[in-house]
Amino acid sequence: MAATPTIFDELRNAFGEAQDIDGVRIVGRIPAADCEENKAILARVADAVVHLMEEITDFEVTNLRDLIKAVESHPDVSLVQESNKDNTGQSQQSRENVTQLRIRGGRILSAHLGINNREFAHTVQIFLDLSTTFAHGAVFEHTTFAADAWFMQAVFAGDARLSNSKFAGQASFCGVTFKKSAHINNVSFRAAALFDDVGFNASIEFNKTTFGAGAYFRDARFKSVAAFGEVLFESEVAFDNATFAGHTLFGSATFKGDASFNQARFSATTRFDNATFAGCAWFDGTTFVADVWFDGACFKSPTWFGRATFADNVWFDTTEFVASVGFDDSVFVRKVSFSEAAFKGPVRGDLRTCTVRQATAALAANARELALPIPAVRSKDFWRFRARLAGIWFDWFGWHRVRALGKLAILNRVSLIALLGVPVLATLYVPLREALDKHRASDGLNPDAPIWLRLAVATLGNDPHLGLTITLTFLAAVCVTLGLLIYQIFTPDEIKKHDEEQHVRDVEARYPEGQPQRDDGLRRALERLEDQSQKRPNRHPSFVKHHGDLIWMPPRDKIEWFRDNTLPTVDKLKAIVTSLRKDAGQPDRDAECIDPKAREGFVPGAERARICIEEGARAEYWLRAREYVGWAWVSMGLYGVGLSALLFILLRQVWLVTKAAGWH
Repeated sequence: MAATPTIFDELRNAFGEAQDIDGVRIVGRIPAADCEENKAILARVADAVVHLMEEITDFEVTNLRDLIKAVESHPDVSLVQESNKDNTGQSQQSRENVTQLRIRGGRILSAHLGINNREFAHTVQIFLDLSTTFAHGAVFEHTTFAADAWFMQAVFAGDARLSNSKFAGQASFCGVTFKKSAHINNVSFRAAALFDDVGFNASIEFNKTTFGAGAYFRDARFKSVAAFGEVLFESEVAFDNATFAGHTLFGSATFKGDASFNQARFSATTRFDNATFAGCAWFDGTTFVADVWFDGACFKSPTWFGRATFADNVWFDTTEFVASVGFDDSVFVRKVSFSEAAFKGPVRGDLRTCTVRQATAALAANARELALPIPAVRSKDFWRFRARLAGIWFDWFGWHRVRALGKLAILNRVSLIALLGVPVLATLYVPLREALDKHRASDGLNPDAPIWLRLAVATLGNDPHLGLTITLTFLAAVCVTLGLLIYQIFTPDEIKKHDEEQHVRDVEARYPEGQPQRDDGLRRALERLEDQSQKRPNRHPSFVKHHGDLIWMPPRDKIEWFRDNTLPTVDKLKAIVTSLRKDAGQPDRDAECIDPKAREGFVPGAERARICIEEGARAEYWLRAREYVGWAWVSMGLYGVGLSALLFILLRQVWLVTKAAGWH
């Protein structure tokens, strides 16, 4: 142990002039003219390292001479001792120098000999400058790095194997070049993982790897297959300005933090199917040269595809957008499918050329806000019932439902007759009972009782009262009349005058196609659709359901998107694809572009405008029908009570008739 500082000093002198900056820092290169002397020094250092690290075996000691040759064959190697500003004395500094030298030597030794299952108990830091090369690759499988691990500017000439390893501290691979395949499967990065400006010249695998803190692949270059299957990003991840030349796989990946792919380029097929983005997802200016799949992906936070270019087919089938999603200034060259996708947040951008017919759209926030205030119950059946009840309360019912009863003339007339006739009949019962009391005898009526009184007793009995039928008829008339009165007072005029279909025809006639006021009608329709989406849980401001198909609608400030002459031309799309292929180094061939007007699911601008006017009119009618909706429920309730009483009377009379006919 005592000889180690002396060896350290010799190593420092051999490497060149030492620089003391708040501690010893070894910087320099091995002089080519002094190879023999340096070889001896390195041998002594290596022997000291071996003796200080008890876990290294005798077999590894034998191969230590290969390490010396590897160091000598690369004269640009330098070992850097980082400054330590907290040193309080020379003795403390010397102890730290010994520790750092031992750790660095052991780390280089394990890199060249492929030592597995090695756990370094101290901070592990290797600074390999520029042309430093792991000539035979590197094997760190099942290795545990207890503290920071640095591979700065290293070159892995052979296969790099780090699968099933654990990095407890920060792992830095910045500027590293992997000339052959790299296997980093099922690795655990508990701290930040830095892969900025890394070059992957062959295939790279990160399958089932966990990034516990930030993961950064900015300016990384993936020249072959990049596999991130089932990878877990616990925190933020950045692939900004990264280039993917080969197939890229993020299938079933989980992004719990923000994910950034800004200005990234994917030159081959890319798959994000079944990926989960819990944080914000940014694809600003991202370029997809080939097919890309987002099937089954779930975006739980705001998502941005602004200025992205999709040069080939793209699938968002069964994708769920829980929050907002933006496609502002995005370019779609070929097919874009949103089949069975779910839009639960605001949508921005031009989706005229996208297939959204089989998708669903409803603002999730509104559905939560409009939920009925019923105590929570864990039963699934209860929640289904609650959802249906909420649909009736917020969607189905309104003054347009009461209108059918308010316009039922025969019901109103019968109720009016009963309302007037029954009180008159009730007033006649008073003198009848007085006359009956006056002429009543022990065995019936007195002989001098008038004939009309005898007929009344024969019909109504000795103790005449208003019958159940007459009483219920009067109560039904009262309920129906009150329901009608409330209907006449609170129902908006548009609802009383027209039904929904007539209102739609009136609005369409007010804003005919080809007239200057057409744009005003479109803006008004879009405004009504936005208002409706805030109050109706199954509606969305950017989509309408028309004859079973979902139709996308432009925003109010983009009325020109209702005109097809604003769509990109085929020549423009071909120029974009040609430029992208040229930048990606792909063969120059005719770009296979699909005319936006010929794409599957395309809706012509005139038809989209007509649907907008129609659905906007329906939304306006629905909004008017929801005014004073509480009174609508009161009116409907009164009508319900009155109709129930009349139904009971009807059934009772049927029973009496059948009884009188002897059918019972």
